[in-house]
Amino acid sequence: MNVVAASPDQFEAAIRLMTHCFIDDPVCRYLYPNTSQYLEFFPEYVRIYGEKGVDCGGAHICSDRGAALWVPPDIHPDEKALDALLERSVAPDAKAELFDVYAEFDRAHPSEPHWFLPLMGVDPFMKKQGIGAALMTHGLTMCDRDGTIAYLESTKPENVPFYERFGFRPHYTIDVGGHPKVITMVRPAKRASA
Repeated sequence: MNVVAASPDQFEAAIRLMTHCFIDDPVCRYLYPNTSQYLEFFPEYVRIYGEKGVDCGGAHICSDRGAALWVPPDIHPDEKALDALLERSVAPDAKAELFDVYAEFDRAHPSEPHWFLPLMGVDPFMKKQGIGAALMTHGLTMCDRDGTIAYLESTKPENVPFYERFGFRPHYTIDVGGHPKVITMVRPAKRASA
């Protein structure tokens, strides 16, 4: 598997791929239950979360089969842009508890410097071929190089065992109203061997 850091020119392709990969994600579809609504707004969501990592080598692609978007330590997505997007785009039924859910996300984030993996996806037609493992291994190499913890939010309970194989442990469960449960996970810091 050839995983590489995406250049700014490749970032748009990564956004399209991520939109394809997350079309059945319970949290994404809770926010955007209408398919046309999802296809219109989710790419902007991906862009907001992923753009800060592109210049720092945190956007990774595996040809057109999978992508991972990592946010570097002490860097944050544009919160004003995210709030504005959510305010104008989210389904009315989901809006009532949305900002309570995001407050829980803020509480769950580790306070020490960490690489944050908000989005990783593999083309559904390419699953079970080692693409997700290659993307994860590539990303964790950055964490080990920097000696930082890794943090993610699993929106599908069935993905938790996959993350556990890479040393992640459940950290906090976000369970607010009708919003799908999210399990946050942390992988302790390791130092890359010299």
